[in-house]
Order: sequence, then structure tokens, then C-alpha cells
Amino acid sequence: MSDFVLSEERRNVLFKIVAYAVFISFAILTIFPLVWLFYSSFKPKLEILRHGLALPKNPTLQNYVRAWELGHLGEYAINSLIYTFFSTGGVIILSMMTSF
Repeated sequence: MSDFVLSEERRNVLFKIVAYAVFISFAILTIFPLVWLFYSSFKPKLEILRHGLALPKNPTLQNYVRAWELGHLGEYAINSLIYTFFSTGGVIILSMMTSF
């Protein structure tokens, strides 16, 4: 009986080890592309093509400036602020009327 319990415990330990190995591998495979994407965003285009996995040698914010300009993100931010302001104001007014 004790041999059976011991082998059951070993099986549980082995299962936990394998499960944790699978979970850690999945986490690494999921997080690595996001980390690579983040630090590659600070590289110039040529440096990404030449040294894809290396850390940026000359970090720059030029990619963010270019994305802001080409993507018209300023206009979208202003639109979001306008919609947020009027939606919040409308909810406050309707909530005040409902509370009475």
C-alpha cells in the first residue's frame, strides 16, 4: 500500500513539473514577441533589418513621431476626448434627472 502511495505522489510531482514546464514555455513564447516588438520600436528601420534580435544601439523615438504623424493619432485623440466629454456629461445629466 505504501509503495502505491509513493508512486502516486511521484506521479503527481512529475505531472506538476511537466505542467509548469509547459506553462512557462507558453508564457515565454507569448511574451517574447511583445518584448521584441517593444524594444524594436526604438530602433531605426535599417537596424531592425540588420540586427533583428539585438538591443537597440542608438535608441530613438522617431518611429513614434512618424506613427503619430502618418496615423493622424492627434486627430483621433481629440475625437476621443470630445466623445468622452459629451458622453460623460450626458450620463451625469441623465443620472441627476433619474435620481429625482
